[in-house]
Amino acid sequence: TGAVVVNHEGHGFYRVSYDHHLRERLVRNLDSLEVLERYHLIDDAWNEVLAGRATAEDMLTLITAMSAESTLAVWQAMINALRQLARAMPEERRAGFATTCADICRPALRRLGDPQPADTELDASLRGLLIRTLGTLGADSDTIAWCRSTVEQARAGASVDAEVLAAATV
Repeated sequence: TGAVVVNHEGHGFYRVSYDHHLRERLVRNLDSLEVLERYHLIDDAWNEVLAGRATAEDMLTLITAMSAESTLAVWQAMINALRQLARAMPEERRAGFATTCADICRPALRRLGDPQPADTELDASLRGLLIRTLGTLGADSDTIAWCRSTVEQARAGASVDAEVLAAATV
């Protein structure tokens, strides 16, 4: 069976609370959801965490399931939730959380690849967001080293994509 979307096309101004079963059905049918519906799925799930009706693990499970996402707005919602989770993460769980963040973001950045002339502004912004997240929340040593190298190249006069450079200097 298909997904049941309560806030079809995201036009309503209300929160939706999907039970575990319905959320799983939505996740299995992400390709049938509009961008705004996927955005609201993340946003509503995060508000469920804030209200105490869902756990941080539930949120991480949903974000992981949606890591093939290609839209900037949905990634912004996912990374906003990750940032908020990071702020509340106990010290003893931070290393594992960083690994999870990196595992979520790394494949999306690989799919985007290096900046290309045909990239849209949204592609460039998503690339920057993913690099920034890998280096900060993901504490990814390869990304951090790459960012340092990129900044040095820019200082030496090399041409560097503006979004990449902005992400590398965070």
